[in-house]
Amino acid sequence: METPTETPTENGGDNGMENGDDGGNGNGSAGPALGENFTWESSFVAEMTAETPEMGEATMTVRFNSGDFHQTVESNQGTFDMYRVDGDLYMVQQGETCIKNPGQMPATESGVDPENQDSVAENYPDLTPEGRDTIDGEEMYVYEAQSDGQTMTWYVSVESGYLRRIEFDQGTVDYHSWGEVGPIEKPDMECQEVGGGDGGGGGGGDGYGG
Repeated sequence: METPTETPTENGGDNGMENGDDGGNGNGSAGPALGENFTWESSFVAEMTAETPEMGEATMTVRFNSGDFHQTVESNQGTFDMYRVDGDLYMVQQGETCIKNPGQMPATESGVDPENQDSVAENYPDLTPEGRDTIDGEEMYVYEAQSDGQTMTWYVSVESGYLRRIEFDQGTVDYHSWGEVGPIEKPDMECQEVGGGDGGGGGGGDGYGG
């Protein structure tokens, strides 16, 4: 993941803000309100690096498509994959053992659910940018607010309105491949079902938490 490159102001400042905006939620001169500049798709990739209570620092790559997902988690406890396909959860440990609808998923809760950030524009429709910044050469509006007891920063593309990055107390989430992720398939291996459950998510959460 790349650290945002700050865009200097015309007066020589280096705080990433343009047009002389002084930050804050002020006069909105840095750009439109969040509710006017936010685009969401049902398929995308989210790459998260976060400090989790049970696993320490973990990296998670999640491919989403229309409510289904495939997530790969790497931490000091090893690597495992989680899938949600047609309401069923699958957990694959070290690429060897598959369990369908496990009663308890590994704890990877980070405080941010990358799948549900589409609600941000509804929760903060009038939030105006703190300034502007660039990520990988693409210009971003930078929005900031307090959410669930922590400071959240959202980087939203000036051109497309797509969410590009979230920064929060425990880590970061990078988004890309909007509208480009194909259907999620269940693991191509034999999976043991625990307790003969009827699916519907296994009761152990999605794995990344919120």
